[in-house]
Amino acid sequence: MKKIVKIEEAQSKETKNAIEKIKQGLSHLDDHGKVFTPDLSAIQAKIAEQRELAARKWRREIKLFCLIAAAILSVLLIALYENPLVFAAVQGISAGSIIAVTIFKYVKQKVKET
Repeated sequence: MKKIVKIEEAQSKETKNAIEKIKQGLSHLDDHGKVFTPDLSAIQAKIAEQRELAARKWRREIKLFCLIAAAILSVLLIALYENPLVFAAVQGISAGSIIAVTIFKYVKQKVKET
């Protein structure tokens, strides 16, 4: 019976020591690390700013896409008008490369799964 009591006392002493160390660590953090809660309006302003930046970036990317698409379409229409054989060759190369890339990615994905 004495051994059981000693084990329980030792465990309670260890538990008390651990709790005391945790309390000391937390008080040390409180003393040295200032904790503050950010202002809700500041957070909302930051979110609004990030949304505005994202919208500007999106608009810039859409404009660039439209410009590049118009240039490519113009070149293809000129090629169709001036030399239909060149147009057909470009279309054939484009279709073939799209098919090849699709098959390559599909096979690569299947190999990765196994």
